[in-house]
Amino acid sequence: MSHIFISYKHNDVSRMFFELLQVKLETNGYTWWKDDNNLIGGVDWGEAIDDAIEAATAVLLVMTPAAQESQYCTYEWSYALGVRVPVIAMMVKPVENLHPKLRKLQYLDFTNEDSFPWDKLLQALEHANSAREGTQEVAVGPMPDEQVMPRIQYGENHYRNGDYNNALETFMGALRVASDALLDDIHYRTALAYTARATHQRDATKKRDDLVRAVPHLEKAIELNENYAEARAQMGYVYRLMRDVAESDKERTECLEKAATYFKEALDQRPDMVDEVGESWWNTLGGVYKRLGKTEKAIEAYERAAREVKNNSSYPYSNLGTLYMQEGNADKLIQSYRFVERYAPMSLQKNPSDYWARGDLLVAKLALGKTPDIESIFNEYVLDAKDAPYALKTLLETLESLVKIVGKDKSEAIQTYITRLASLTKDDA
Repeated sequence: MSHIFISYKHNDVSRMFFELLQVKLETNGYTWWKDDNNLIGGVDWGEAIDDAIEAATAVLLVMTPAAQESQYCTYEWSYALGVRVPVIAMMVKPVENLHPKLRKLQYLDFTNEDSFPWDKLLQALEHANSAREGTQEVAVGPMPDEQVMPRIQYGENHYRNGDYNNALETFMGALRVASDALLDDIHYRTALAYTARATHQRDATKKRDDLVRAVPHLEKAIELNENYAEARAQMGYVYRLMRDVAESDKERTECLEKAATYFKEALDQRPDMVDEVGESWWNTLGGVYKRLGKTEKAIEAYERAAREVKNNSSYPYSNLGTLYMQEGNADKLIQSYRFVERYAPMSLQKNPSDYWARGDLLVAKLALGKTPDIESIFNEYVLDAKDAPYALKTLLETLESLVKIVGKDKSEAIQTYITRLASLTKDDA
């Protein structure tokens, strides 16, 4: 299989630049090769480099002053020219006194981070494809849809089984051979797989990497199909997740604002759209507005979730109850928790270990003053949430807010469980 060979001076270019470059290549159907990832023990370095260059569609030369001085980079681009493999130069840092042969190459200026010429790079790669045709199999033409669909389904099966690496490999392969009619859907599924893998990453850097890789696939899906509401909603979700790995308050706010924009655009197209577990995307938008401190917008979003999607979920009502607590609106709080009391048991029937639903039910019972069976609900909640300190603290904070606005007839019972939760969470403080 043909690929793009990346020639560069090790440790001289930022990791983020390589992430962007690799994602751009992958989302446009190219594989890539650089020696720090692809050489294995026992393989002769020179022979491996020669083979990789000879099999390449093109060599991308990442030009920096250090690369100009590197004997390895010089070997790679000069060998490529010698075996008639197109060399595409990318000026990442200004270089003086270029080698005479490099001066003859028209380079792409990547020195301005605000305006990388990705379109020109892709055009150059297309031209390289054309130049290499007839000497090797460079580009695979589209296959009939009926042959590609099984591949997509195969990748979907991997995705549903949590095998995200094989799902991504399968979707990437499908991108290279699919017709235009299928590309938007494959890009969307690829982004889903990157996002799902990100949510299972314990390392924050790896999580961020996967989320960064998801974005261009969603951009491509939207570019190919401007009415692709699911892709816009997924983009909102990706930016919502990016907020959790952002490194500054400013970046966290920017991620949330982008998430809100994409969610709103998606829901303007499809107000009844749900996520993969059947919950309304209005709920997620409400959470974004809450984190941005936009309480009125958050209330509106949760109310839309309750109206647009009739799935007997307590989720929007429990969040509305929390927001009404903040506003001191006892009447609407009680109204919301009546719905929670009705719907939370339905969630528990489907999943008896759903401690979030059980916590919602506990708050609803206390808010409504229905305490006869509250002890068993509390004990089951603590048992299910014992390994989730965040859930325990969240419930404690909710009850501390609730006790401030209910009548004295309810406050004594609520205070009892505040005390007990406080004792359970004090070691994690």
